[in-house]
Amino acid sequence: MTITPDLIQYIIYIIIIVSIIIFIVKKAVAVAITLGIILLLFNIGFRFNGTDVMDKLGLDKYLKPQASTTISSFFDDFAQKRDQYGIVDADKVYNEMTNAIDTGYYIIVDGLGKVDVNKFAKTLAKNIYDAGLKNIDFNQLVAEIQKQLKVTPAEATTIAQQVQADYQGIKDGTSDNVLVPTNTFGK
Repeated sequence: MTITPDLIQYIIYIIIIVSIIIFIVKKAVAVAITLGIILLLFNIGFRFNGTDVMDKLGLDKYLKPQASTTISSFFDDFAQKRDQYGIVDADKVYNEMTNAIDTGYYIIVDGLGKVDVNKFAKTLAKNIYDAGLKNIDFNQLVAEIQKQLKVTPAEATTIAQQVQADYQGIKDGTSDNVLVPTNTFGK
């Protein structure tokens, strides 16, 4: 396989797309870790008693028996005072927090999962055209679209056909294109 400028540009575009995806995933993971820490701290401060702290966090495995007893009794005393004064309804706050996290999770998953196929195809076609790429193998394009968007082979083929049509429209200077299946770009 020879390395051509077209191949280098194609690889650069793939690296840019993968970098954007990694950036989004890293941000989502950071948010998830932050929310997990907030829930853990809330549970320790408002819901757990001494036994819960020891059992659910597994501290008794790592601490000496005397230290485990001291920590457990501290949290038991704290839980008694917390319940006595009843400042916060911990279960209600916890339920609201977990509902908000669940809702946010589904919003993020739905948002990441919804790809505007027409916009994607037009953008990809424009990037291919701007890069000056002319001989991209249709089957390779279908395979990459299927891998990147996690779609079925039939859906990937349809998207690749739309990319081809958009590419041809950009090349010809027309805006509306009809999907016409072909096997390679630029021929």
